[in-house]
Amino acid sequence: MDPTTGAVTKASKGFYQPAGAGWVSVVDSRDPNPTTSALDGQPQPNRIDRTDGAGGVVTWFYRPGYAVYAVAFAGNQALLIQASSQVNSNAMYRTEFWLVAAPGKQGKLAGYDGTLQPPSPYRDLSTGFFSAIADVHGIWIGGEHSLYLVKASGQILRVYGESAYPANGCS
Repeated sequence: MDPTTGAVTKASKGFYQPAGAGWVSVVDSRDPNPTTSALDGQPQPNRIDRTDGAGGVVTWFYRPGYAVYAVAFAGNQALLIQASSQVNSNAMYRTEFWLVAAPGKQGKLAGYDGTLQPPSPYRDLSTGFFSAIADVHGIWIGGEHSLYLVKASGQILRVYGESAYPANGCS
């Protein structure tokens, strides 16, 4: 945007993609019932694609009816996915966690009950997912009651039993 005139010039067909591979959240139009934002009613991403530096795109994860968000593991291509779906209203969600090692190679993580409503020792995973940090040990997820480490194997470790949020990766 030109600050003097206010004229806007299109600089790209999409979001800025740095050189090399990257992850992109996508709203796949094939989904007949996408999860929508409670704030603005817009469809939420239901697919995670991997793009390469040459413009190639490969779908790694698609979950119709769910909003999906990913955190990449440090040092490998695996992803931890949080998939949430509205249940009955915008106030209740069902949440799943998936470990994705490659396109079409995925598994739902055990040890998580799948909803936010009943008490669960893993409830903090959902509330802390958006501030998760990856390092050589795995993905750290903090919450109001615990600090977790999700290993690349899919193992979920509760490493601290008090409120804690990771501030930076560990070496």
